[in-house]
Amino acid sequence: MKGIRYGKFISPHLIRYNERICINNVQITDEEISTILEKISKKVDIYNSTHEMKVKEFEVITTLALIYFAENGCDFVVLETGLRRKG
Repeated sequence: MKGIRYGKFISPHLIRYNERICINNVQITDEEISTILEKISKKVDIYNSTHEMKVKEFEVITTLALIYFAENGCDFVVLETGLRRKG
């Protein structure tokens, strides 16, 4: 798939947290994670202070992945949704 940028967001990780988020099988770096978390942390804090139900870790990492894929111009993304069955 020459010239195509594809992202992948999955969990759990086996060795490093970074392996959850990849573009063309290259893991997101620690620096990229930090940069994106800095962008969204204030909004998460504001949301958490004004809502009874707090933002969960999976929601933060999913948001981080979506921002990373958008900023890096992914053409396609394989995205774990985190759906689970009640009961």
